[in-house]
Amino acid sequence: MTVKTSAKLGFAALLLAIAHAQAEDLFYSATGPGYYPWDNVAGWIIYNSGNTPYGQLPGTNDNVRINATAPKAENGNALTVTNGVFAECKLFAAGDQNYPGTAWFRQHNDRPADVDRGAWYFASHDAGDVGDGRFDLSDPDGSCYLATTKRGAANECIGPEYFERGWIDADLVAGRVLSELPLPHEVKAADMTSERASNFRVTNEVHSTGDYATTQAWAQALHDAGYDGVHYELRFSTGSPRGLALFGPGGPPEPTWGGDPDPEDLRAYLEGEGIEIVDPPSMDAVTIVTP
Repeated sequence: MTVKTSAKLGFAALLLAIAHAQAEDLFYSATGPGYYPWDNVAGWIIYNSGNTPYGQLPGTNDNVRINATAPKAENGNALTVTNGVFAECKLFAAGDQNYPGTAWFRQHNDRPADVDRGAWYFASHDAGDVGDGRFDLSDPDGSCYLATTKRGAANECIGPEYFERGWIDADLVAGRVLSELPLPHEVKAADMTSERASNFRVTNEVHSTGDYATTQAWAQALHDAGYDGVHYELRFSTGSPRGLALFGPGGPPEPTWGGDPDPEDLRAYLEGEGIEIVDPPSMDAVTIVTP
């Protein structure tokens, strides 16, 4: 069985290439909030058919796609479709399909005059230098960072400051928003969260180390090998959120990709999550003492 979600995940040696005549191309779409086991018949639909129900569980001959929130099901039993039939979560399918869960989240400066409001940007650095992002590529290429949840995306902005002090300066989030973004094309990304990634000498340090020269070398090698991105654990998020470092030409894409027409204000979102945001004091609150 081939399992897919909104960006193809996995190293080449791990990919399953099972082609069967007569096989259905199916998509798993949760019927409500939360996570559903694969034996939820109502969740299986025929892919790219206008949500036509499949009416039964997939079999070993079927090609299966799952939505972007499904990596929560990495726990083995949750991936059981039927007795003896297991799906392995390492492939994402076309993200431009508007099925539940196919969108990703990104925090960024809000630029209302831009078509995408500034959502899409691929960060890069000069060859020989070390970039500011974990999986940045060197010019002329770059990386755009997304997350499977709003909180995962937000934590990547506030993480260093918040986890050190327990509060953040208002300036850090001023003018920033959270956009919900479908992937504009099918993406093949290396899965750094796969248990079998250790076969390639990957350890969990790749998700948290401050040695960006090493993580960027991984990104460059994967890009040069033909991958479109890296699927990884988010350093400042516990639980199920995951990140996607999408590769592309450095800077904003041309032509511009679509964005979220109604992004959420990042400060308002974080305050709703209980994060303390501190404004600078007004002049009325400051006493100026002459030396």
